[in-house]
Amino acid sequence: MITEYPVSVASGALTEITSGPDGNLWFVERKSAIGNTKVAKITTAGSITEYTLPSPIFSIEGIAAGPDGNLWFTEIVSGDSLVPDRIAKMTTSGSVTEYTIPKDCCPTGIAAGADGNLWFAENDGTATDYVGKITTSGTITQYPGGNTGFGVAPGPDGNIWLTESNSCCNSVDKVSAGGAITRYPVGGNPKGISAGPDGNLWFVQSSGNSIGKISTLGVFTNYTIPTANAWPTELTAGPDGNIWFTETVANKIGKIGP
Repeated sequence: MITEYPVSVASGALTEITSGPDGNLWFVERKSAIGNTKVAKITTAGSITEYTLPSPIFSIEGIAAGPDGNLWFTEIVSGDSLVPDRIAKMTTSGSVTEYTIPKDCCPTGIAAGADGNLWFAENDGTATDYVGKITTSGTITQYPGGNTGFGVAPGPDGNIWLTESNSCCNSVDKVSAGGAITRYPVGGNPKGISAGPDGNLWFVQSSGNSIGKISTLGVFTNYTIPTANAWPTELTAGPDGNIWFTETVANKIGKIGP
């Protein structure tokens, strides 16, 4: 069963979403002009509150709840590869702290790892893409060898799971602690990914207009979204046992019961 909640976003779109430490769902309102992007929250009953960011940015490509009780998200500052991008944290009351990324650009998905750090992918479309981690105090470490990743999620099997949406793969990837990658082709431009309450990884297929799930052994199933051409972008497991997702073109929030 899928339920949708309309959101009024002028000249923009809804993208990233995560389950917050306060029992609400937190998501991104990406506006067309630099400086207009906001972070917002929605209760499981559908009530929405918006928060304005302290400095202008081009976009937010990932958001996650951290082990410190804050929200963490990636900031692409201008879209120019010469301008350093950032990782930011926000308290549940809306206060923001920003940390500059030392190398590369275009941070995308972010997720809390089993080691107590936040892990993020970077995607500037080159062979020098990085995978990075940031401590809750703001120290950033980067590792070369990223594969134009988008979504990032810790799996129930102790591995990190990524989505790749490019001419190379269109796959869901399992990454071991040592960096070994296993790719599972799924098609449909996979973007956001999250561990579900059923022991599977759930993800969106943007061009496929569907929600997919994959087991830790690589068994894949998908489900079509009722609204045609909704272009789902991000999703997360909610505190109510459902999977919640954003529909970027339809400007709706959706949920699906596992």
